[in-house]
Amino acid sequence: MGKLILSQDNIAVSKAQPVDVREIYHVACSVGQSKKVATKGFLMDDYKSDPKFYQAKLLQDILELKYFYVARFKPNNKIIGFFIINTKEEWLKNNEGWMEEVYWSPKFDVSKTDDFIFVDKTAVYAPFTARGIGSVLFSVVIADAKKEGVSYLLSETIIGPEPNFASLSFGIKQNYKVVGMRYETYKVKDFATLVYHKEI
Repeated sequence: MGKLILSQDNIAVSKAQPVDVREIYHVACSVGQSKKVATKGFLMDDYKSDPKFYQAKLLQDILELKYFYVARFKPNNKIIGFFIINTKEEWLKNNEGWMEEVYWSPKFDVSKTDDFIFVDKTAVYAPFTARGIGSVLFSVVIADAKKEGVSYLLSETIIGPEPNFASLSFGIKQNYKVVGMRYETYKVKDFATLVYHKEI
């Protein structure tokens, strides 16, 4: 697509549809690879390792999740990013025990987790990162969640073994507050994550 001049005016955000799977998968492959680069945003999974599995998983998420949005570059209608948010029920159904695994800050009022949405995945096509696409997606999804009475958002960012600096920067930009830490073993690797909270 070459050098894009991006603005809120030429990015269209909408809910993902089943026909979008291949383009969403293409974006995921650009940032979800086996080698993680700290200075660039990344997803935990290596999407190219099993195309059928990951495309089927993305399709399932499109069909089942309440908040799965895509960003398109209006001039050619190509998907250049996606944003997956889970409701509290969706997140805890797929991540049983997550609340108990978090080492919550003693200063954090845990009652603010009675109702929340959880940022699961944010991905922007690798050549177009750091151009505000994530922020446009974020603002649309948050506006929709607020209309439905959601007050709080939670999120995580990997800080080890390879820190996700792009995700850390996005958290700062969106005024996320660090409220805890969590450790997990995923596909035989150990990870440390920061847990964020934001009032929306």
